[in-house]
Amino acid sequence: MDAWQQYLFRNHTEATVRDWARRLQLFRFFRAYGEMNNDSDELIVVFQYQSIDELLAFLKFVGINPVQHTPELASGKTLNPLINDTSWIEQPGKCQIAGQTVFIWCMYGRIRISISEGWEVNEAEVVRAESVEKVLQDAPLPRIEPPVDDKHCLCPKYYREYFE
Repeated sequence: MDAWQQYLFRNHTEATVRDWARRLQLFRFFRAYGEMNNDSDELIVVFQYQSIDELLAFLKFVGINPVQHTPELASGKTLNPLINDTSWIEQPGKCQIAGQTVFIWCMYGRIRISISEGWEVNEAEVVRAESVEKVLQDAPLPRIEPPVDDKHCLCPKYYREYFE
């Protein structure tokens, strides 16, 4: 096993990661960059939107009621982070889809949904992702594949053999 594979499979066996790749249809395992980045491994799926209406329709589709402010109501208040290029719509952040905790962040026409509870992905998170995928399977927006165009993302573009 070369140095990259040792890093990729540092916390999980190759067989485990291969199993996850075959089980998950939408989410992809993303291996943290590590070092001084203070990031963690996670399961990620990304959808693309072209307009605020598409974004709002997607959030409604997955059962999220976005918080939208007006400039008048927001004046003088400390707001949660807002989605860029929207009219005062808060980032969903930590929320629920299909009764499962996910983290949603929207920016530059992309809706990024991730599942990660600690520094590394575990079997329980994969099971949660499978539940969320049942809702996302019929999502009204196109999915971006790979969600992160990088060899840290276990996806068919970089690791076709894990999906066959």
